[in-house]
Parts: sequence; structure tokens; C-alpha cells
Amino acid sequence: MADTLEKNNARKGFGDINADYDKITGQRVHLVDAAKQGSLTRVTELLSDGFNIDEKDSSGSTALIQASSRNDTNMVNFLLERKANPLVIDNEGLSAKDWASENGNKYIKDALMKAELNIRSKELKPTDTYSEMVSSSKGKSPSI
Repeated sequence: MADTLEKNNARKGFGDINADYDKITGQRVHLVDAAKQGSLTRVTELLSDGFNIDEKDSSGSTALIQASSRNDTNMVNFLLERKANPLVIDNEGLSAKDWASENGNKYIKDALMKAELNIRSKELKPTDTYSEMVSSSKGKSPSI
């Protein structure tokens, strides 16, 4: 009962939404840990329970960063299909793409670059003019 209450409170914003309890050991389990262990089944379960796909652990790592650093192509693809944000950086200032580059994994790097381009293309509206983009990047509102 207390476990269920704590988990429900976490979902309402009163705790760590990205933590669950292992039914066998009773220890806290994070989505990042499940990705680090390469457990696609566990990651799927946690996401189905409503956990935040981009939640960070204490090192600033996300499930996508962990999957990329482990060269886990299946996990990276799975997380990207579920809209994990490839632009997130860890406490070292590295993104999932940086980890893929460091590991020499061209396939993962290309998949992450494609996801990044998709996000960035949605940030720019087709009606944006160059001066509006420059103004907004400097914190100024565009002139009309």
C-alpha cells in the first residue's frame, strides 16, 4: 500500500516520477538504469506506466544517452520512436550523439542526427523570416 501511495504521489509531482521499486529486491529502479542494463522489456514497462522518457539520473544521463553510450541500437531506435529528445545533454555536456561519435557508431549517430534535424525543423516555422529568427534568438520580439 505504501509503495502504491508513493508511486501515485510521484506521478502527481510529489516525488521522483522516474523511479519504481523492484518487486524482488525492493530497491528503487530508474528508467535510466533499465536502459543501462539493456532491458527493453523493463523500459517498455516503465514507459507504459507513464514515466518520463527524458528524465535524468544524478549524472544527467537519460535512457537515450545510456543506450547510445552502450551502442544499443535496438534501444536507441525504440526510444527515438517514442520521441526521446536527442538534444538533451548530461552533466559532462555530452548528448547521445556525442556518445555515439565517441564510440564510433555511425548508425546510431546518423539516427540521432536525423531525430535532431526533425526537432529543429519543427522549431522553425515556414513563415519565419531571417530577421525574425535573429531577433527571437537575441530575446527581442520581431518588428511588425
